[in-house]
Amino acid sequence: EQDTGLFLMSHSERESRVSNPFEAQLIQQLLDQDEAGELEDNSVAVLTPHTAQRSHLQEILADELDGCVEVVDTVERLQGGECENIIVSATASDPTGIGSNEDFLLDLNRSNVAFSRTEQRLIVICAESFLNHIPPEIEDYNAAMLWKSLRSLCSAEIGATGFDGHQISVNAPDPNEVRDLLEDG
Repeated sequence: EQDTGLFLMSHSERESRVSNPFEAQLIQQLLDQDEAGELEDNSVAVLTPHTAQRSHLQEILADELDGCVEVVDTVERLQGGECENIIVSATASDPTGIGSNEDFLLDLNRSNVAFSRTEQRLIVICAESFLNHIPPEIEDYNAAMLWKSLRSLCSAEIGATGFDGHQISVNAPDPNEVRDLLEDG
């Protein structure tokens, strides 16, 4: 409903490793909400760290690729590019899979590229299990701090719902906290 901003959609699904059908359906539902056609053609980029999730998203979003979705790709492929609206699918939600692949999933450069390519709106979709993961290695722990900071920044719940048997929470930065942060400079 908001034209600009940062949004964190966290969910309870916990079974995905390199492809996440739940997140793909959620993204499709988000794009289907644009019934009034407010999203301009080629104004959305959907990013994921995994090529398997990219393939799944390209298949499920085939109709949107002729409209508002400019690109569905891995984070690395968008490096250097920008888009008005970015949707990031973190993909991994299986706690064991996250732990065994944390150096790839939590890579600070990859996360930084994914989060910094937006011009107006960034929507990050990830599992609570991903946000709650605590890596044992200090390098991975430091990289995970960007994700934990995202959750901390998006402290105001603006919506919650159930979808396909899982709980979803939609959060954004608290306007009062942002104002205080800007005033404190």
